[in-house]
Amino acid sequence: MQAEARLTDVEWIAPALAAMDRGEALPPPFDDDRQAWDLLRTDDRVPQTSVTSPDGTLDNCLQQAMALPAIFSEHEEDPLRAALDAVWSAAFAFGHGRTHILFAELRQAFPVVA
Repeated sequence: MQAEARLTDVEWIAPALAAMDRGEALPPPFDDDRQAWDLLRTDDRVPQTSVTSPDGTLDNCLQQAMALPAIFSEHEEDPLRAALDAVWSAAFAFGHGRTHILFAELRQAFPVVA
């Protein structure tokens, strides 16, 4: 989903994604949610892509803002809650009419669950 929102190459986001892959604590600015949100809004290197909400009712949602909460799900102590929060964020980041792509990717990544 971070790739879908084109956040994987953003200089201050990439280390957080790598830390998540390694099961490590999130580095700054993700240790302070407000700082990460401020950077997302003000950093010119962050792409600005609009999507429509998965239910089709909200237009012009900032895709990158819809994807960012998935990183914060790392703070969640309950693994099921963290996973569901991340999938929820991903559904919004993929946008209306595209969630089938997300779920196909999830089935491929987690064949035991599929």
